[in-house]
Amino acid sequence: MSVLICPVTTNVVQNAKYLRVHLTTGAASLHNDCDIMIDQIRAIDSKRMIKKLGSLQPDLVKSVKEKLSIILSLNN
Repeated sequence: MSVLICPVTTNVVQNAKYLRVHLTTGAASLHNDCDIMIDQIRAIDSKRMIKKLGSLQPDLVKSVKEKLSIILSLNN
């Protein structure tokens, strides 16, 4: 079985309005500021999901969903 993921990077890009969601240090147990790369969505084998590292606050989940909807043109 596969799962869809959006990779996270420490290569933070300012003003990437629709392509990234910014995470600050401490959010979801992060040690550095990071970006969720919305435009880099991909499918991976669920066996690669070894352990849960953290979870997002509801406002960040909402932002990810909104931006995914825009990138995938689901709001038409």
